[in-house]
Amino acid sequence: MADVTLWRDGLPVQLAPGKSAVLKMMLPDAVVGVNHFTWWNCDARWTDKHCFDVLVTDSMAAPVPNMRVDAEGINYQGSSVPRYTAANGHACVNIRRRATAKIRIGTFQSPLASTTVTGMGPTASCQGNGGSCTQMTMVIPNYTVCSPGAKTSGD
Repeated sequence: MADVTLWRDGLPVQLAPGKSAVLKMMLPDAVVGVNHFTWWNCDARWTDKHCFDVLVTDSMAAPVPNMRVDAEGINYQGSSVPRYTAANGHACVNIRRRATAKIRIGTFQSPLASTTVTGMGPTASCQGNGGSCTQMTMVIPNYTVCSPGAKTSGD
């Protein structure tokens, strides 16, 4: 991956609409054509984001605390910072606005559940900027929360 920023006279360079440029890098004969200069990641300006307030539940609809939730771009290159659900089962993740991402529960390598979402709501971030986050519930199939001290039918 290359992070290229071009400046002229102290100002960032942008291509005119409909124009393109060629970047030549000192790699094994690499030439790349581009039609814009940009990049995005989850710490980009909040105006480039839409957020999802994810409620994670078990198969009995009980909230699941301390569960890892993250998002990875599908039609863009980027991922969210992993978050962990609070005691109420909620965690918030940002994705790129007007883009598609996969929200995952559990580990990156072996998610317990995942779903594809599109950030089509208002400009909004988990930090409380802009509009409201999209509310969603994800159920972990065949998973039941066991609370310390809870009685089971065998007790």
